[in-house]
Amino acid sequence: MKTSIKVLAIMLITASNVSFSQSTEPNGRTYAVRLMTLKEGVNPIEFEKYALEKLDPAFRNVPGIEAKVAKADRGTDKGIYLLIYFYDSKATRNYYYPEENAEKVPDATLEMHSHIEKSIVGLYEFVKQEPTSMEYTDYVFIE
Repeated sequence: MKTSIKVLAIMLITASNVSFSQSTEPNGRTYAVRLMTLKEGVNPIEFEKYALEKLDPAFRNVPGIEAKVAKADRGTDKGIYLLIYFYDSKATRNYYYPEENAEKVPDATLEMHSHIEKSIVGLYEFVKQEPTSMEYTDYVFIE
């Protein structure tokens, strides 16, 4: 299943037409993919409404980052959700998260979280795992 999730993520990223696709650093566009599993009893329509009305707008206040929820609608992983962060460049991702598994949270990260905290905490009401603590993979296009 992980392989098909990764393939889905790559296809989605490739097909995406995000607002900053004309990045000033084209070799550095970076995408972070998080698998999400809905809690038992969660209404998928309510979850999708939350993602569109609360999560998407929260990230509009964070320069260089966009977040979208994607749902597999065909194939082996039908019904699986992904949370995908779109960074306009690798430099932007590194600005907010300079080190992998860093012990100290940078000021830029704290500032970003002040814009998105409510929407992320609300997301926990719908999903089994916390998106900030799940396994993750960041992808950078090779161009």
